Amino acid sequence: MKILEMDDDVREEYDFSQLKGGVRGKYAQRVRQGTFPVHPDREQMLREVEAYKMMHEQLVQQLLGQYVAIFQGTLIDHDSDPVALLQRIKQQHPDKIVLRREVEKQPEPVLHVRSPRFSK
Repeated sequence: MKILEMDDDVREEYDFSQLKGGVRGKYAQRVRQGTFPVHPDREQMLREVEAYKMMHEQLVQQLLGQYVAIFQGTLIDHDSDPVALLQRIKQQHPDKIVLRREVEKQPEPVLHVRSPRFSK
């Protein structure tokens, strides 16, 4: 996932006196050291995401706007209804890591991260 914009500047209107117990960068060191806890199946999901990226161009040509399911690097199902797709996946692959994603023109969703504003 790509982050398009990131505003890390603390704005003047922030009033941190209202926050109780908040610490900036509390987990930053653990993330940099690689000791921050992650889901045990994260590596498997990352492999499914890479498989999706590899087949993205073909998926766009054939299934643009539909939802796809990728399991062990293979396209296993697709549907225009994400709920119907999820139900089939749960039946056919219970307790398995299956990537479900809408096929869009860009292979990775673009996130816009906005900084919160406090109002007085």
